[in-house]
Amino acid sequence: MKIERKVKSMQMFKKPVDSAIQGDRVGICVTQFDPTQLERGLVCSPGSVPTFEAAVVSVNKIKYFKGPVKRNTKFHVTIGHSTVMATSHFFSLPGTHAMDTFDFGIDYLHDEELTATRSVQQRTQTRGAEESSGGVSGGVSESGSEGGGSSEPRTQWCLLLFERPVACPARSLYIASKLDTDIHTKQCRLAFHGKLIAAVDDIQKLRVYKVKERSGTMERIADPYTIISKGLFKRQTDLDLFLGLRVRRTSNGAVGVIDSSFGKTGKFKVRFNDTQTDTAGRNSGGGPKRY
Repeated sequence: MKIERKVKSMQMFKKPVDSAIQGDRVGICVTQFDPTQLERGLVCSPGSVPTFEAAVVSVNKIKYFKGPVKRNTKFHVTIGHSTVMATSHFFSLPGTHAMDTFDFGIDYLHDEELTATRSVQQRTQTRGAEESSGGVSGGVSESGSEGGGSSEPRTQWCLLLFERPVACPARSLYIASKLDTDIHTKQCRLAFHGKLIAAVDDIQKLRVYKVKERSGTMERIADPYTIISKGLFKRQTDLDLFLGLRVRRTSNGAVGVIDSSFGKTGKFKVRFNDTQTDTAGRNSGGGPKRY
């Protein structure tokens, strides 16, 4: 309704009160308002409770829920004073970095499903081990994947897309359930829970990317610093979109970049900073090799 009116007085158990907090049961007298217009609704201070159709929430899987919690799955989400159907989309920080607050200004990694949440202590220990071991991150990995990646559990968030607008204050608790599950089955219907982090008016503000993997074949060494490769792209692929992406050889771990196309059959050149040889130690010629 979005109607603003002045509260003239309030009573709690027939006694006048000046204020009320969450959980209190009060009667209010509102000026210039027809009570027949409202059967059930939400009363709050102006601007204190936003209305939205999408939100970023923290997420914790309920251990008694059996089976995976996949992305793009619909759940009954109880939040504020309503239960609304919502579609879930999970994402996390790439690697094992911990973050106390959510930031719309950084990139997040798309997740296919909800995993177990890892403690801050475990994340810190893993991050320290990775920093001490070094390594190459970002670009295209040895299998052609963009960025790093780990199958270990990490801190995750969820984008909930509601089927109708909901209204509740920030940091409100919510719970996602599969209420359409047969009540006679002996299984938990509560899937995950958490807190409302931020309402989202434009989901394009949320920067989430997917990791894609491809592997190719080294056809031959053109010169000591250039390899002719194939198998990553189709004949009709626009290779200009992939120039500069990094590729790692599995045989020696060398990292190069896609330099240019080679011919019109999807082959391409990979340029390295160091001299490259084949498995026989030659820096030119040779047959096809996997990389």
